[in-house]
Amino acid sequence: ETSEESWDRVLAVNLKGYFLVGQAVARSMVARGLPGAIVNVSSTYQKIAAPNLTPYCVSKGGVSMLTAVVTGPLVEWGGLPWAGLTAVLFAAVPLVMRAATRMEK
Repeated sequence: ETSEESWDRVLAVNLKGYFLVGQAVARSMVARGLPGAIVNVSSTYQKIAAPNLTPYCVSKGGVSMLTAVVTGPLVEWGGLPWAGLTAVLFAAVPLVMRAATRMEK
């Protein structure tokens, strides 16, 4: 069972954090005319439903969707065709997988 406090904390760090930092970096890149990309690193848990990791899995799925949603506007923002946002899957850490397996038992 997940408490509301735990849910809020995980989503604040793992999803809201990406939104706020990405927004600040994108604005700075456009204002300075700096070419580049923002890379969001997610987790295989964006596609895998892991027992006892509901907030984490949902937050990582949200990172994937956030990246997809902002890609178009960011590319067009300020008329800078080089500004892009790329999602990168990061393999789940074996320690996390072992912990999840232990929680099942």
